[in-house]
Amino acid sequence: MCSFAREPGTSRMHVRVCLAITRSGRSLPARFGSAYDGARHSAQWRFQRSGFDLSADVNLLQTGGSAERTRFSRPKIDAAKTFFRQNKKPLLTAGLHAERERNERRLPGADTLSSASFWYDLGRIFV
Repeated sequence: MCSFAREPGTSRMHVRVCLAITRSGRSLPARFGSAYDGARHSAQWRFQRSGFDLSADVNLLQTGGSAERTRFSRPKIDAAKTFFRQNKKPLLTAGLHAERERNERRLPGADTLSSASFWYDLGRIFV
């Protein structure tokens, strides 16, 4: 799926391209687009088989404008395994979740980060 739109009163064009590939329990949707002075990209991946459930998600954004420049990224990973009883009923699911977010904001022409910038790492283990 694709869409194009012109921003009223400007020569800027907004473009959105979506792509999804699905095959036997695995999928890879991706979106690429721009709705401002910059670009946003995202992709997802998922795999499910034999009690395993794995997924990854990535979001990237880079903008530039007269007020500020930004660079944002957020990768996420989830991995889980379901253990089954002998009668094929689920017994227990265990896994982990990890993500990182990086949000850099700068004033135009500056090389230092503004106070609104932040970065974090998060990890969880679950049963």
